[in-house]
Amino acid sequence: MQLSLKYRPRLFSEVIGQPVSVRILQNTLRMQRIPSAILVTGGHGLGKTTLARIYAKYLNCESPVDGEPCLVCSACREPESLSFLELNTANVNGVDDVRELDNLCAQVVVGKYRAICLDESQQLTKQAQAALLKLIEEPPANTIFLLVTTDPEKLEDTIRSRCLSLPLRPATPDELFTNLQKICSQEGIICEEAVLRRLSEISSIRDAQQVLNQLAVLAGSDKITMETLDSSGQLISTDQLKALADVLTQKDLAYGLTSVREWLSNGVDLEQLFTEGLPVLLRDFLVFVTRCEASYMTGISQESLEKYCTLSLADITKFLREWEMSVEVMRWSSFPKVIWGVYLAKIFE
Repeated sequence: MQLSLKYRPRLFSEVIGQPVSVRILQNTLRMQRIPSAILVTGGHGLGKTTLARIYAKYLNCESPVDGEPCLVCSACREPESLSFLELNTANVNGVDDVRELDNLCAQVVVGKYRAICLDESQQLTKQAQAALLKLIEEPPANTIFLLVTTDPEKLEDTIRSRCLSLPLRPATPDELFTNLQKICSQEGIICEEAVLRRLSEISSIRDAQQVLNQLAVLAGSDKITMETLDSSGQLISTDQLKALADVLTQKDLAYGLTSVREWLSNGVDLEQLFTEGLPVLLRDFLVFVTRCEASYMTGISQESLEKYCTLSLADITKFLREWEMSVEVMRWSSFPKVIWGVYLAKIFE
């Protein structure tokens, strides 16, 4: 079984990096202030749907223990039942589908509550959202709507304003590192700390766990090393990060543009290098220059950093500031090579 599925949280206490959202949900249950609609938002792989499922279990749990579902009763053991329905609105997103929900809500509730989870709810058409708004404004008795989305801006303001909103944040590197360490311990996976540090920089918990799973399969009974990670092609290689470090250190626009052209012809994912590789490299530069007590994430050795990092703190700050201003443009651009050119021109001017 995939590690991301095997270690998917079943209890609030197992959810990574969302203490505020978890506390809010538990308090609505403890205080019996159950909202008619909850909106859970955030990037992919952060645990939005998982959190909604745990909440739905708790709503009808027969014997909750210390603010957690018991996981033993029928409500906890049955993933979908008459009291819980989960729909992926990427496929079920029309006004007729929402009207079917209206018919369902008219039926007798089995258990204390009926929970309806609408995953990827941003996919609902405008007509479907209008029909859903009516259901939320005049909620059927003991029915809770759980809206899960990566893009809440695509939902009507009128819907969002009527929901208890829970924006999830990415797990911190330390939180994710601890989680990956725990998985390795329980699975008997032998892995270098440097590899786990690299994986902990992935913003998605699910993605990090899936990469660890693939590395474990690749390594077999052997230890997972940085060489294993580089050869897997799952993340940007240390050699590629060194090449990028060389470009930044040279501060030569012509050299930088030539390097970008070579990377493109060699099949390097320029978007991934910009959105994931560059900030991790600059973070290591920052650690090196400030001499703060923190672990290096890139896998580049101390000796190599002494060779590459001739940048000043002001340089690194400028590079990070310009990256932050450009990263969203890169995510949506069809021409990452051009974005790289613009970025290098700005930081070297």
